Formats: sequence, C-alpha cells, structure tokens
Amino acid sequence: MLERPSYEDLEQEVRRLHRELSKKESDLREIEKLASIGNWEWNIEQQVLIWSEQYITSRKQMEETLKDSESKYRAIFDNCLEAIFLTAQDGSVFAANQAACQMLEMSEAKIISGGRNAVVNLNDPRLQAALEERKKTGKFRGELTYKKKDGTIFPVELSSVVFKNNHGDEVTCIFTHNITEQKQNEEELTSYRNYLAELVEQRTFELEQENTKCRLIGKLLKKANEELEQKSVALEEINTALKVLLNKQERDTQEMEENFFCNYEKMILPFLSKLKNSYSNTNQQNLINILETNLKEIISPFSKKLSDPIINLTPTEIQIGAFIKQGFSNKEIALSLNCSVRTIDAHRDNIRKKLNLKNKKINLRSFLINL
Repeated sequence: MLERPSYEDLEQEVRRLHRELSKKESDLREIEKLASIGNWEWNIEQQVLIWSEQYITSRKQMEETLKDSESKYRAIFDNCLEAIFLTAQDGSVFAANQAACQMLEMSEAKIISGGRNAVVNLNDPRLQAALEERKKTGKFRGELTYKKKDGTIFPVELSSVVFKNNHGDEVTCIFTHNITEQKQNEEELTSYRNYLAELVEQRTFELEQENTKCRLIGKLLKKANEELEQKSVALEEINTALKVLLNKQERDTQEMEENFFCNYEKMILPFLSKLKNSYSNTNQQNLINILETNLKEIISPFSKKLSDPIINLTPTEIQIGAFIKQGFSNKEIALSLNCSVRTIDAHRDNIRKKLNLKNKKINLRSFLINL
C-alpha cells in the first residue's frame, strides 16, 4: 500500500511546478519576441479575449507602420508637381491630386464623378491603341489629349501602370504632364525651320539664276572676245592693205610729181625760152614772163618737194627708209619685203650715199626722223 504524501511534499511539488511554468512562460515570451509573434485565448464562457504582450505590440507596430506609410503616400500624392490619377480599367477615377485639379481646372470630386469621360478627349484617335496596349502589357507611355472644365483640348504626355492593391483589385496610376508649351515651342521651331528652309531654297534658286546669268555672260564675253579677235585680225589685215595702198599712192604721187616737174623742165621751159627769143615785142615778152611766172607758181610746191634730200631715192629705198624710221632691223625689213638681208644692206648704203651720209657718224634713223 502506497504511502500518502505529506502536506510538505505536496507544497514542494507545487512550488516546483510553478517554477517550471514560470520558466516556460518566460521562454515562450522570449521566443515570441524573437519570432515577432504572439498568442491569444478566447474565453467563450466569460466572453473575454486574452492575448500575449508580444501580440498587442505587433499590432501596434503594424498600425504605426501603416499610418506612417499612408502619411508618406499622402505627402507625395498631394505635393507632387505632376498630375496623378488613380483609376480603374473601366475608366473610373478613385483619386486625383492637387496638380491634376489645377491642370484640368476641376475639383477632385468633379473628376471622380466624371471619370475618364470628363478628363480624356475621347475623339483622340490614339486613345484606343493606348488602352489596348495598357491592357495587354500593364503599362503605357505616350501622348494623348485631355480636356479642361470649359472643354479646352490640350496635349499631355503620360505614363500609366497597372498594379494590385491590398484587396487584390487592379488599380492604374497615371502620371500626366501638360505639354502645351512644349508643343507650341516645337511648332514655333518647326515653323522657324521651315522658314529657314524656304530662305535657303529661295537663296539657292537666286544663286542658280545668278550662276546661269554669269555663265551666259561668260559665253557672251567669250563670243565677244572671239569676235573682237576676228575683227582685230581683220583690222590688221585692213591696216596692212591700207599701208600697202598708201605706200603705193605715195610712190605714185611722188612719181607723178617727178614726172610733172621733169616734163615742165624738159617740155615747157625750152619752148618758153624759144618764145622769149623769137618775140621782140615788149608786150609779147611781158606776156611770156607772166606765163613763166605763173607756171613757176603752179609747180612751186612740186619743186619744194623735189628739193628734199630723199627726192633722189628710188621707191624701194623710200619704203626701206620708212621701215628704218619705225625702228625695224635689217632682218625684219628683209622678212617684210621678202628679200635677203644683204639686199637691205645694199639699199642702206645707197640711201646713205644719196643723203650724203657716207663715212659720217650719223644715225640713219635719227636723220630720217628729223627730215
């Protein structure tokens, strides 16, 4: 038969069990603290919920974290300079920040109540493709047109992305930027570029016209130069022919004058002398003297020329003398007259003899120039 434990033994056992329970509770709290978990107990009879200290702590931390996250989110959402919309795929609008309201000149309540139809220009041909791309890929970036409260259409650049919230619902976040000023600048830049292109085109056309004129003037000048050269050659030929004719005329004139003077001396003067001797009448003598005087007056110009030093030169010598006066060399004169240099030398000697320059240190050209 077993011995019944004494009161002291029971008291010691209770104390031991209490120490073990306290230790387990302490270990449990430490484990909950390390694992960031807690426990709770629901007393159905007393309708009392009992939870551990670590469970009350975790919930407070979660609430604080949630409040902090929400505060940060609201700060970013409300103060962002870009227009932000939170929407659903069907076009409903959940929220719009202050920048979006200012851009559309609408209140957030008006934007939410109107949805996509109150914000987006539904007539934009790019809208359908943008919605399809976002539905297919979960995001879209590009340009569309929005409308303000008064119906004014303006261009925007937007980026949208689809994500799921805590409840598993799909939400679209849209960041929008008004690019009206940018488009105006682009249009002005395009207009200015077009203006510059027109100026360049016009200037190029003008330069081509000027080049065409220059080429035409060049051709005309070339033709004119060719004609001038031809005329110059013709004039040289004419001058040569005129010189030949003048030389011939001078020779003919000189020859005629010589013949005239010779005929006067040989055919007239002898008969005048005979007439003087045959008439004794004073009146007749006077008439003959008058006739002789008049004849001398008539031939006096010829006699003056015939008294020149070159009167005794032959036509060839006179021609060579003209070349010498112009500074031609014997070789050049020979080529011009188609004769030898020796022939020219011989004519020069004859000219010096006839001009009484033989054995005198007098330049023949200077002498002829001073005649």
